[in-house]
Amino acid sequence: GRVADGSINRSSGRAVLELVDATEKEEYTFSQQAVRKLSLDSDSVTSVSGKFSWKKLKNATSYQMKLINPDNDKTVRVITNIKKIKHTVRSLQANTTYRAVVRAVLPKKNGKKQFSAWSSGVKWTTDQS
Repeated sequence: GRVADGSINRSSGRAVLELVDATEKEEYTFSQQAVRKLSLDSDSVTSVSGKFSWKKLKNATSYQMKLINPDNDKTVRVITNIKKIKHTVRSLQANTTYRAVVRAVLPKKNGKKQFSAWSSGVKWTTDQS
């Protein structure tokens, strides 16, 4: 598997991180918490799976991971209720490139679900089957 790091454009002053996919446009300032240090264990990559880890976010009750097709930015899968700061993604397509992002689910505020910002993306390609 090949791994490439996501990059964030930083402008002077208050930077805004924009993550755009087919369904939503979300803007976050860097003052809002975001999941950091999302990484893929490159030794774990097979034709159908890969193991990810990230830095614990204070107050997180669980995490969500989104798999994106980098060619068209469409969401391939959303994995919810991840309780640890690592997760093995399974049942992937062989020889396929994905981008993964993670966000934290935070305690409810006024009865509404709260989320952190999405992490930077990690792009990788599964092995040939």
